[in-house]
Amino acid sequence: MRSGIGRSALRGPLRLALGAFALAGAASAHPDDPKILDIQQPYEGPGYHRGQDPTASQGFQSSRVALEAWLPLGTLFSGSVSGNDCWGYVSPTGREYALIGVSHGTSVVEISDPGNPVVIAALPGPVNLWHDIKVYRDFAYVVSEGGQGIRIIDLREVDQGIVTQTSRFGGASHNVALNPDSGRLYRVGGAAWGTYIYSLDDPASPVRIGEWTDTYIHDAQVVSYTDGAFAGREVMFACVGSQGMRILDVTDPQAVTVISEFHYGEAYAHQCWLSPDRRYLYVGDELDESGGAQTRTYVFDVSDLTRPRSEGRFTNGSTATDHNLYTRGTLIFEANYRTGLRIFDATDPVEPVEIGYFDTYPADDDNNFNGLWSNFPYFPSGTIIGSDRERGLFVWSLRDYPLSIALPEGRLPEFAEPGTALVAEVVRNVPSATPAGPPVLHYDVGDGFIALPMSPRADGRYEAQLPADLCNAEVSYYLAIDSTDDTTATSPVGAPGSVYTTYVAGRSVVTLQDQAESPLGWIVNADGDDTATSGAWAHGDPLGSPAEPSDDVSATGVNCWHTGLAQPGASPNDHDVDGGRTTLVSPSLDLRGLHEPAVAYWRWFHNGGGGLAGTADDRFTVQISNDDGASWTLFERIRPDDPAAGGGWLRHVGRVNAVLPGSEAVRLRFIAADREAGSRVEAAIDDLQVLDLLCTPCAEDLDGDGMVGLYELGQVLAHFGQSAAPWSGDFNGDQRVDLTDLALVLQGFGTGCP
Repeated sequence: MRSGIGRSALRGPLRLALGAFALAGAASAHPDDPKILDIQQPYEGPGYHRGQDPTASQGFQSSRVALEAWLPLGTLFSGSVSGNDCWGYVSPTGREYALIGVSHGTSVVEISDPGNPVVIAALPGPVNLWHDIKVYRDFAYVVSEGGQGIRIIDLREVDQGIVTQTSRFGGASHNVALNPDSGRLYRVGGAAWGTYIYSLDDPASPVRIGEWTDTYIHDAQVVSYTDGAFAGREVMFACVGSQGMRILDVTDPQAVTVISEFHYGEAYAHQCWLSPDRRYLYVGDELDESGGAQTRTYVFDVSDLTRPRSEGRFTNGSTATDHNLYTRGTLIFEANYRTGLRIFDATDPVEPVEIGYFDTYPADDDNNFNGLWSNFPYFPSGTIIGSDRERGLFVWSLRDYPLSIALPEGRLPEFAEPGTALVAEVVRNVPSATPAGPPVLHYDVGDGFIALPMSPRADGRYEAQLPADLCNAEVSYYLAIDSTDDTTATSPVGAPGSVYTTYVAGRSVVTLQDQAESPLGWIVNADGDDTATSGAWAHGDPLGSPAEPSDDVSATGVNCWHTGLAQPGASPNDHDVDGGRTTLVSPSLDLRGLHEPAVAYWRWFHNGGGGLAGTADDRFTVQISNDDGASWTLFERIRPDDPAAGGGWLRHVGRVNAVLPGSEAVRLRFIAADREAGSRVEAAIDDLQVLDLLCTPCAEDLDGDGMVGLYELGQVLAHFGQSAAPWSGDFNGDQRVDLTDLALVLQGFGTGCP
């Protein structure tokens, strides 16, 4: 079947085919898509099946990902010169099939034996660079920028080797999203511009039921919610390119509404996918690696759809362009063009760690648009497939990573009470994986790690509690589990070299709060040596841009401190920090009498974005002083490669005594700096708090009435020889007497428990 054309030789017929293909693609490219610029000669040579000489596989570099088979483009579809999207189908008998788009149509490949794939069908379509595929029940739906509508592929008889392309509907589309729970299909991009919505009540005959075309949508994921504030609603997470992200309520297809929109300093929001628990959204940006920036994936907490919150970003240190990603269990599977398949463990969902890869483009890791386009990791067997632009279909299995540990209720909070429980869930990354026992919690208070086996729960999860007598202590901890094949999984990945931390205290009491609604007490350029030529700290209601917030973080109020003041419609580069540093000093904070003082604040820092890479000198620095600003000590520093440097409101809490002793004249100094040309720097500060961390193990139900209230409060006061008469009981004004009020009493006596 192969023509034998070498990688370095481009003969006449192939050159003409590529030229015509490039022209066809350029005529239908979606806004800002650069892939048309990087068309290369397809690989012309043998592929690979299990049992063949592995040297035939081009010397691909890999870790924990095993190559089962590889089918080049010509094997998939004679005459095809480019690959694109892929998806999967499982027949009622359990046989597994890969569907891969190529320049000339769609190929269906059986991979039930992943080492010996068999091409079942090659179905023609418009000759075009862009094809996208999704599957609902026993039908596949294939879209293209090349027109000819959405092609419907009937897979009901695929086990018998029969696959038919039955009909077409709609027009040219860049992408297609499917919600299997509602049975709806969403055309996006292309002639659809926004989205056209179809009912799949009859999967063979889709019916258009609505549309939303307010803005271009590049790609989307659509899900149905069964609990929470949006129970019974259908929600679309839409990537809208250079305009960032939109969350849409598409429950009524004829009256689609915007729930929220959010930005992260985007160059081009390309594709996104939710974590399995739908708490986090992972966003890939196709253009933000220009200028030498690292491959970055952005993380958002979308547990409140009305107020998505940035959790920063993560990277594996590569400079390749990221393209399509999907989540399964604790793992994230990314198709990142010239670095191929990259697999991340999201045991820590906001700081995933790369644990495996297979590089389908051995030549380099540049930020061009060649190599792996997409992947599909959802086959019940654990088989993974990938579609490569120049090299066709790859079939893989995950090796040496059978188990991982999820934290379904999150890690321990920054400040945990004694006896706080940690919940874990064991995830099988390989279907045959078997745990050798329960997970084990390892914790260390400074004298070495102590192992605490976790107890099974009725729901299949595991639980362990911190010791009840442990208080006012900084704790390092991690979880580990062994499998029967003698491998060990940990959370976080890399433990005990990497660990989680918490500070154990009975209560975290807010003793002072400044929501930055007023500028009183705050000082800009206190020392008179700021050098920034633009973007100095300003107080007010931010107007927003892709690089700076459009709202403060407070539930009430509108003001915050932010660098510069962008005007509506202005470029994000017009009002960012340039030419040096700008400083903001907090009011004086009195920390006298606090048992274990801590300072908390919400901060926003954006560095880079829009194709501009931040430099090592462009950082956000927070300093602390206990002598009213006469001298300063480092409290926190965020560099451009830090996950917190991607924009978005993030809360930071730090213990003061860990840096210097508290006093009656503590101040914080916030410094945003842009010391080099070519980067975009924005910062903001809001909701400054002083906390006191207290241990109150004596705060228990002494009279057996089921609560801690006035009786217990009186007992504590009596211990100190005080009468309850001068005390109202409800010291924080929340209309109840509870542990917070008790902690305030203890704080007033400058002690913990009697």
